[in-house]
Amino acid sequence: MKDFGKYSPFLSYVSFSNNSFSTELPVELCSSSDLEDFKVNGNNFTGSLPACLRNCSKLNRVRLDGNHFTVVLRLDSNELTGKISAELGKLGMLFKLNLSNNHLTGKIPQSIGNLTKLNYLELSNNNLIRDIPEDLGNSDKLLSLNLSHNDLSGEIPSELGNLFSLQYTLDLSCNSLSGTIPQNLGKITEPENFSLSHNNLSGRIPESFSIMISLRLSISPAMS
Repeated sequence: MKDFGKYSPFLSYVSFSNNSFSTELPVELCSSSDLEDFKVNGNNFTGSLPACLRNCSKLNRVRLDGNHFTVVLRLDSNELTGKISAELGKLGMLFKLNLSNNHLTGKIPQSIGNLTKLNYLELSNNNLIRDIPEDLGNSDKLLSLNLSHNDLSGEIPSELGNLFSLQYTLDLSCNSLSGTIPQNLGKITEPENFSLSHNNLSGRIPESFSIMISLRLSISPAMS
């Protein structure tokens, strides 16, 4: 299947549904700009979707379900408004979700915690409100979590301490979070960037934070 589509510039219909194909889809599979129907559901394909899909302006039917694709959803830096749909929690294979730099409102859906394969969650620079959902602690494969520059309130859920895989970012800065820092956050030992600055946090920095490795800690002025 390696060169499939490479020599078929007028291909309009592609279907490999309900077989046992595996590995990644060939990069030229959708090279035809005339492609209208693309179905590869019911296989064992892995990896990313071919980049050529974005150039298929005539595409009107797509079936990708029943595979093991690495799914990335990037809608950052647009003019999106309204609430984040709870339906996103059904995208079980989602690897990266970036909705930053928009005008999204409402609360973060609890269903985001169903995305147990999620590695990157970026919701910064929106107008999100209410509590950080405890269910985010279920996304234990997260490498980076950025909820900064919103209007999130309430206490930091201790369940975030279950995100042991965080290596790059835990940024909750520039919100309206209150209360004390949960002891459990000290279990996250390797983030390159950790920020709780510009909130309404109080109390003491937990002793458990002393074991953090490569920590860049910025805290609220009210902390002592």
